[in-house]
Amino acid sequence: MLLAEPMTVATDGLLAAVAVVLALRLLRPRPGPGVRLMAAGFLALAGAALLGGAVHGFGPRLSLGARATAWALIYAGIGLANLLLLAGVVVALVPPRFRTLVLGALSLRFVAATILSMGRGFTFVMGDIVLSLVLLLGLGLFFTLARPRPFGPWLLLAVVASFLGAFVQVSRLSPHPDFNHNDLFHVIQMGGIYFFYRAALFLDGQPLTRKRPAD
Repeated sequence: MLLAEPMTVATDGLLAAVAVVLALRLLRPRPGPGVRLMAAGFLALAGAALLGGAVHGFGPRLSLGARATAWALIYAGIGLANLLLLAGVVVALVPPRFRTLVLGALSLRFVAATILSMGRGFTFVMGDIVLSLVLLLGLGLFFTLARPRPFGPWLLLAVVASFLGAFVQVSRLSPHPDFNHNDLFHVIQMGGIYFFYRAALFLDGQPLTRKRPAD
């Protein structure tokens, strides 16, 4: 059985694998709540990527209703990953007494965005992602320039990579007929989640990786 878009299936699968590996690495050292949320965001992204790869590969064989349902689930997965990454950064930075309020507000936004995205396709989802990226950009700039913290530069790199991926997706920039805008988007996303991973290592105030013993 031939795949309709083999390169897109491959890059979706690779993106999912990278996201799962990085999520497991974050969860191994018993991190704080913010980092756990970011790891959950990676897993949500992996699920959306796997389902996206299946639709790109077998879409022509699916009914219109099945494809519509699959895309709705993919958009919801992307939105959930978007929510969890933002929530992870914010929750790691705010005092514990404000965490419930922050999570409640972000959850309401996710529900509203998911409902509004139905029937509007990826354009609305991308708009929701851009809103989160703007908030993360502000945090990255603040903790890089105004009050430097180790995670600040990594967060900035993650946001820049994510904006670049959004530009590729919206502009449908295709480097080659056999490597289209979706494939390039997935590759850029891999870099973006790696930068988010590096930022997450410092979100609990110190790297989660064990220090090497002194020589």
